[in-house]
Amino acid sequence: MEDKENYGILTTDRNLIITYWNSWLEEKTKIPREDIVGKLITEIYPDLIDRGITKIFEEVLQNGVVRILSTRFHKYLIPIELSYPSKYFDKMRQRVTIAPLKTEKEVVGLIITIEDVTQILEEEMELKEKLKSPDEKERILALKKLSQMEDEGIVEAINDESWKVRKIAVEEIKKKSGKFAYELLKRMKEEYRNLSVLNSVIQILSSTTDLDILYALSQMLKDKDPDLRLYTVQILSNINFEEAEDLLISALSDSNPNVVFSAIEGLGNKKSQKAVPYLLKFLESKNYYLGVAILNALKEINDPTIIEKIYPYFEDELFKPHVIEILGELGDKNSVKILVNHLNQSPEYIEDILEALGKIYRRYENIYEEGEYIAKEIKDNLTPQGLKNVLDFIFKLREETLKNIIPILAYLKDPTVERYLIKFIGNPNVRNEIIEVLIKYGKEIEDLLIESLRDEDIEIKTLAIMALGRIGSKKAVPYILEQLEDENLTIVCAGALAKIGDRRAFDPLIKKLGHPNPYIRQSIISALNSLGHPEMRERVKELLVSNNCYEKESAIKIIGYFGYEEYKDDLIKLLEEDNEEIRKAVYENIVFFDDERIFEILKSGLEKEKRKIREVIARALIYIEKEKALPLIEIALKDSSPLLCSKILSFP
Repeated sequence: MEDKENYGILTTDRNLIITYWNSWLEEKTKIPREDIVGKLITEIYPDLIDRGITKIFEEVLQNGVVRILSTRFHKYLIPIELSYPSKYFDKMRQRVTIAPLKTEKEVVGLIITIEDVTQILEEEMELKEKLKSPDEKERILALKKLSQMEDEGIVEAINDESWKVRKIAVEEIKKKSGKFAYELLKRMKEEYRNLSVLNSVIQILSSTTDLDILYALSQMLKDKDPDLRLYTVQILSNINFEEAEDLLISALSDSNPNVVFSAIEGLGNKKSQKAVPYLLKFLESKNYYLGVAILNALKEINDPTIIEKIYPYFEDELFKPHVIEILGELGDKNSVKILVNHLNQSPEYIEDILEALGKIYRRYENIYEEGEYIAKEIKDNLTPQGLKNVLDFIFKLREETLKNIIPILAYLKDPTVERYLIKFIGNPNVRNEIIEVLIKYGKEIEDLLIESLRDEDIEIKTLAIMALGRIGSKKAVPYILEQLEDENLTIVCAGALAKIGDRRAFDPLIKKLGHPNPYIRQSIISALNSLGHPEMRERVKELLVSNNCYEKESAIKIIGYFGYEEYKDDLIKLLEEDNEEIRKAVYENIVFFDDERIFEILKSGLEKEKRKIREVIARALIYIEKEKALPLIEIALKDSSPLLCSKILSFP
């Protein structure tokens, strides 16, 4: 066997007779190899028996395991004097590994390695002293060095007077929480009434991955002090071991209600399926304080199989609101009947019940696309009195609840309900939900929407027009055309008329093409383009020679959209107009025609027109074939206008 300069190595047989003693041990102990090999180790070092180390030897020999002696507890294997004076130690501190020496068939002895760690421990001791320094920066520096050395002394820092030091200590210990778990548990047991220590320990141990601490925690659950048991439950509630659930279940039988309450919460947070039967059994005691906690935990666990078992508690006034909440989260068809029957009999808990029904509807709609199945069940069971109870309260509902029940109310197809829904059309917080159901059931309530056009509220009118457009209500066209005259509604009316596609809107829309507002004109042009009226080709001819420049500009855009070839020369002639907006419109739309003259027209425009018109031409180049556009792009890039150049450079 080769000697290792930095380690001591010795071997024994099964009787603990020394069979090997390396040169490092010769040097440190001053005992030559020939004087010790062949002798019983306990004859040379009899204190090994009193210190319990021979029992460790026997364990390794019998079980073939490896054991490492703790430098904190055992200090050393064999006493070796230090070669220098030490402030902290009188003998060498050793890291000792005791391993089985094996043949292929059996353990024939021990192989023991000894490492001198005295200087490392001395440095740790010095750093621990610095943790008591009045200088915060020195304490933080010492703390970080101790963390690198993985010394348990950093646990002391969680009780430091400085929040900065405590914060760093917690962060460092969390990285190695498994290594320091027992030290932390010890500290918790000693100082759990110190809140800063307690909070730090709970925070750290909650993130531990050391499964072995469960045994220590199980023992702490048996402690006489209920506060310590309570904090132990809090740790178990947060560590991610399945085995922790069993300990929390055992804590349900604790004599202290606060411990039981915390255990129930912990099982809920862990969504512990195995805890469900225990929680349901506990619920039978009808202890309100713990019963509410159990119902909340069952809701978090989210096990649908519990539904039938909690129905009886719906009739208990103490538990009813909590049961309603669970039915909303987990309920089914039978739950709907129970909730609706309550609505029929009493307005009590009405918002809670409507919220629960809305959640059941949304869940069925989102998961199965079967929301109407729930809506039908509600409709089949809701009595006139139940509906009255709902409508009497509807304006007091929270917006989130209202959002969820709007589709259900719409499904009822009740004229009274429909009038209520129309009243919500101006509420921006439920607007999307209202529009959605109006589109779905709109044909059946279009008369109510048309009636809403008489409302003084501009917002209600706007949304009614939008809804009528979305459902394609031809019946509403005359009424929407009346609103077209209101400049606040012209754009939304044009959009609705475009969607409906009724040609009765053609003439009224044509008359609006001369409006001075460019946004209104564009909405009218878009609506006319959507209608595609057969008279459009002739009507634009009149508009091209109109004295109203806005009508003329609108006509140019319509001609470009439809590509009316017969007006191509008319468009080119309009480039002689003084009005810049007319020329802009021509340049924007002439690119949609196939004509050899267009290249020269655009080239001339890039060279001679004003900056704003050159920018319009640059934007239009994207519609020209690439080969034809490149020479024009080169001209445009020579332009001194940064905006024009940026438009050109943004081309794909």
